[in-house]
Amino acid sequence: MKTASPAMPAGPAASWSSTCNRFLISSIDMDQRGLRIIRTRFEKRQVWEDRAMHRNWPELAASLSAPLKELRGGAPDVMKSFSALARAALEARALDTKTKELVALGIAVATRCDACVAFHAEAAVRHGATRDEVMETMGMAIYMGAGPAVMYAAQAVEAYDQFAAKARPVAA
Repeated sequence: MKTASPAMPAGPAASWSSTCNRFLISSIDMDQRGLRIIRTRFEKRQVWEDRAMHRNWPELAASLSAPLKELRGGAPDVMKSFSALARAALEARALDTKTKELVALGIAVATRCDACVAFHAEAAVRHGATRDEVMETMGMAIYMGAGPAVMYAAQAVEAYDQFAAKARPVAA
């Protein structure tokens, strides 16, 4: 078992280290003949994590804040109407809000909408959904969305896990 070094971040996401090697595209140019020239640079860095994450879902949700604000300013009537639609759809009646967020998460998987997965995974956590409920919802999404939904279901579970870990109180 590895032990934490002083440089290793604390917390549950710091149980093992790996080295991340990747090539990054630094520029794409055209030569005189019109052919693309792609320049790359190599980056090597130490990464500490308990498992490989394919995407940082909380970061994705947060990164949409500014574009959504711009959209609200650019199309205010449409966005106000959309917000009213969302409030009406999420109002607890025969189905509670948690169940409706699970349905929305399943639809996000079936329609392959990354941003929707992020927002509805976070909302599912906020409304008290359990991981078992998310898994059962993913089963329905896979059933309705076939093979491609399997890949998005895995991402939705990863998103739920990241938001759930973020929502847990930190022990002092």
